[in-house]
Amino acid sequence: MICDRFFLLLFITIVNSCCPVSLYAIVRHPCSDASIAFMDHPSDKIIGKWNGNASCVAIGPDMVITTCHQKGGVGSRVYIDGRQYIVSECYIPPGYNGTEPDVRIARLANADLQSYVQVIDSSMEIADGSPVCIAGFGRTRGQEQYCGNNIYAYKWSGTGSETVNWCSNVIEYTLCEMYLIAYFDGPDPEVDCLATEYEGIVAEYDSGGGWFLKCQGVWYLVGLTYNTETNYYAKFRVAAPDYAIADPDWFAAYSLRCYADWIADYITFHSADIDLNGQVDIADFSMISLMWHKNSPPHRLG
Repeated sequence: MICDRFFLLLFITIVNSCCPVSLYAIVRHPCSDASIAFMDHPSDKIIGKWNGNASCVAIGPDMVITTCHQKGGVGSRVYIDGRQYIVSECYIPPGYNGTEPDVRIARLANADLQSYVQVIDSSMEIADGSPVCIAGFGRTRGQEQYCGNNIYAYKWSGTGSETVNWCSNVIEYTLCEMYLIAYFDGPDPEVDCLATEYEGIVAEYDSGGGWFLKCQGVWYLVGLTYNTETNYYAKFRVAAPDYAIADPDWFAAYSLRCYADWIADYITFHSADIDLNGQVDIADFSMISLMWHKNSPPHRLG
């Protein structure tokens, strides 16, 4: 396993240095489509489209987070929660070398988003095998790819998506504290590894989209979609004509845990979001009612 992880990191490094992959959107197995509406995931309102060629995630009333490799900056267009905004400021972590760390925060001019998500805290651990929801805009599942009678992959669809796409998966492991790694398992438990109910993988225009982990009933953003093993296809088996052998594509997110403190320095929470859960909701009014009697105004004399 150590050897496998070394070669995976080497491959990611070579790909990024030679021709960084712009990522992309969500591909699911057909068996997941009918019930995807019942999937437990954060609100669609926190997922945005960056300049039409990538995704982003709302982390504050006027802040989104995304990757750097899809380019753009101040003046870029972000479409989120039914509205279009213009990026007025961009922030990149210290030590950025043109490739790493592939994270940036953008402030949206005149935005007052009511829905956003908490970023993972630096003190939180991400265990191997943790279930995650993954979201983004862009290409989805296209034509099934056959080798003989064996379906081994799906081609990416020819056009981008105008809607948010979701899937589920598990974090197999964290690579060098930098990448969260998952695999696109096939749908047949007799052939493939055990897939999640809404098993999926990223595809074109998902870069900067979110990986979300639920902890004690609260959704946290733990990673940003970054890379995938195969371009133009979502592969889960060997391309063999007469038999099926599991060979799932890996895909990766850029882990935000190491940058949680830096991110927190730039986030401005909504003044009405008293419990800081990323929503202005009834829970905030409950907290106001609890504090009302504790902090009642002084009586007027005379």
